[in-house]
Amino acid sequence: MEDVDTESFDSDAASSYTNNENMKMKMLKMKIKALEEERDFLRTTITQLTGQRTSSGPSPSSSVGDNIAKLEDQWDDSSDSSSSDSSSSTDSEIEKKKKNKQKKKKNKNKKGKKETKKGRAKTPEDILRRYKMVLAAYKRKGSMAAAFQTVGVDRNTVAMSAPLAEIMIAAPEFFKKQPAFECGNDTLNQYVRRITKNATAEVSNVIKEKKKQNELLPITYTFK
Repeated sequence: MEDVDTESFDSDAASSYTNNENMKMKMLKMKIKALEEERDFLRTTITQLTGQRTSSGPSPSSSVGDNIAKLEDQWDDSSDSSSSDSSSSTDSEIEKKKKNKQKKKKNKNKKGKKETKKGRAKTPEDILRRYKMVLAAYKRKGSMAAAFQTVGVDRNTVAMSAPLAEIMIAAPEFFKKQPAFECGNDTLNQYVRRITKNATAEVSNVIKEKKKQNELLPITYTFK
């Protein structure tokens, strides 16, 4: 049996391994070089394209930015105009409301004065007319105070003359038999007192019944 030269075998194996490693290193260097060349090419291309866009006109991003700025300016102008119109409209409405309020107040004062003049009774017929106005207002409002305010007279004035109006409404036949009012001989208050004192118990009962039925004002007055 022949002896094998182990040293020669090991040497050949080591040499083969070294060659393989060298080949791998060489291939890696080639790949790296190719990648670097491709990188440089891409950089050059990008630089050229960028230069062309700059020389030919504004970039799309710049153009878009300008358009946005213009739209913002238009929006600001529109907002200012709208705000100005709204402010003018508001001022006009406030002024209009103020004038209407003053006009209503003025008319109310005139109406109050007119009603006060109307409330001044000079004859028995005036007393009856005023009493009926207060009675109608009371039925609508449900309040004596509101009725007096609506007609424009005070409670005491109506109360002092109410007995005569009640007789004229509840007992018209009895009233016709009474002496007529003469302006030159006595005052209206004196006439009211005289007719009220002449009223019979029957007339007083009719008046009380009508008050219960809400046909007369719930008001009483006692002469001193």
